[in-house]
This record gives sequence, C-alpha cells and structure tokens, in this order.
Amino acid sequence: MLQENIDWSLNHHSDEPQLKGSSHPDLITVTKGDRLQLNCSAVGNPSPSYNWTLPSASGSPFSDDILTIKSVTLEHKGQYNCSVHNNIGTVTVKFNVDVKESYMYIILVVLLVLVLAAIVFISVYVHLYKHNRKRRYNLKDVFHLRSQLIAVPTEELICG
Repeated sequence: MLQENIDWSLNHHSDEPQLKGSSHPDLITVTKGDRLQLNCSAVGNPSPSYNWTLPSASGSPFSDDILTIKSVTLEHKGQYNCSVHNNIGTVTVKFNVDVKESYMYIILVVLLVLVLAAIVFISVYVHLYKHNRKRRYNLKDVFHLRSQLIAVPTEELICG
C-alpha cells in the first residue's frame, strides 16, 4: 500500500502553472484591420484555466490560452492581462498592444485624385489647344504660301 502511494505521488504531483515560451515582447504593434493573436499557453497539474482582462471596461469573452482578434480597431489598443490559474497557483502575463493607423488607403485616394486631376487638366488643355488652333495660322502654311507668291519678272517687264 505504501508503494502505491509513492507511485501515485510520483506520477500525480501538482504543479502551479508555468508559461510555455516565457518571452513576451514589451510592446506589440499591429496595424488597424490586421489580426491580433496573443499566446498565453501554460502547463500545470491540474490543467490551468485562463482568464483575460481586456483594455476596454467590458467583460472578457475569452477563456482560452490564445486570444485572437480578427480585425483590430483603434479601440483594441491597451494592456491585456492573461491570468493562468489552477488550485496550486496563478501566473499573470501582461501584453501591451499599440494599434497604428494604416495610411495606405489615404495614399491610394490621394494618388487617385492626382491622376484624375491630371487627366482633367490634359483634356482641357488639348481641347483649348485644338479650339484656338483653328483660328491661327500654321507657320508651315505661311512659309509654304510665301514661296508660291514670289513674283518672278518676265521679259516683258525687263524690256519694256
């Protein structure tokens, strides 16, 4: 009976939660619209439970080891706390998340506006150039007409 208790205690000892992959960056920066995934995986005996505290005042619907937000907004910026606990102990991990604005859409809109403005400018310029050209002489035509209008003296004028 003593041997059974020793074997059970060797094979069934209790451990407080320990985090897997203990390094977590001081600041996690994500771009608005991107996916955010925070990993708080831990081992322990008995198996640990997870409780997340989010930066917003609302309650946390997350109770798994990995918190995933599919499309980050500016409201997701702040500190996330993951509390890992079993009946032996508790470990807390803090994640600081910064959400930056994506300027790609603004750049694309500005480029589109510039391209449209260039097209309008070129169209107006070509229209005005063609419109004004109809009222003016072309220099090639002026020089061409002049060479045809040169008077050449004839014998009658010289002898006369």
